[in-house]
Amino acid sequence: MARRGGSPRTVILALALLALPAATATAVEVRYEARLLTSYVWRGITLTDDPVFQPSVTVAHANGLSLEVWGNVDLGDDNDTAWELNEVCWTLDYTRRLGRVELAVGAVEYLFPNTPFPGTREIFLRLRVDAQISPELELYRDIDELEGTYARLALTWERELRRAWSLELEGSVGWADDGMSIGPHAGWHDAGLDLRLERALGAGGGAVDLALLAGTTVTLDQKVLPRQPARTWVGVALTSSF
Repeated sequence: MARRGGSPRTVILALALLALPAATATAVEVRYEARLLTSYVWRGITLTDDPVFQPSVTVAHANGLSLEVWGNVDLGDDNDTAWELNEVCWTLDYTRRLGRVELAVGAVEYLFPNTPFPGTREIFLRLRVDAQISPELELYRDIDELEGTYARLALTWERELRRAWSLELEGSVGWADDGMSIGPHAGWHDAGLDLRLERALGAGGGAVDLALLAGTTVTLDQKVLPRQPARTWVGVALTSSF
């Protein structure tokens, strides 16, 4: 299975977002996040079985358009890229809300600096319904290297706790066709359970939130996704929005 990469078209995406008209001073929100994780698992696949550092920045306009730049730095030598940036993702997302229904379309471009892997890009569709347990369906279509499809169905439960704490629990299953799967067959790919326990450390603009993260993943069909070395992971995240 090839890994993901990119091109100068990412510059056009960035300029398009920065050129959005801001009707008020609060029309644009900037969000920063930095994660430290014990391993890097993506769609059930162990990409790094060592600690990683994952910073990101998201610029979101009030009209529903956002651009996220995300990176991965290996802190161990599992991929012979210790302390090097080895993946960068640009995600352009347009989200609309219709009552409790949220619909989003977008594109992801992946780059792999300091690695021999070629680049690729995806387009996606996301549908979510806000409820006590919120269902969400994501469809990804690779339009470059892999020319494959990956689908993910998730159920998310969120609850506000005392003293500025909040809890989010998400269960998901993934399906991949033969273009996206590591194995020779299409079918049910992976299942996961993710937990995020977050605490607001302050109030007002620029406040920092601390989150404790944990996740587990299993292979649903070894002919689609062979058993992976990392099945559980934990981490912490710091976020700030302006």
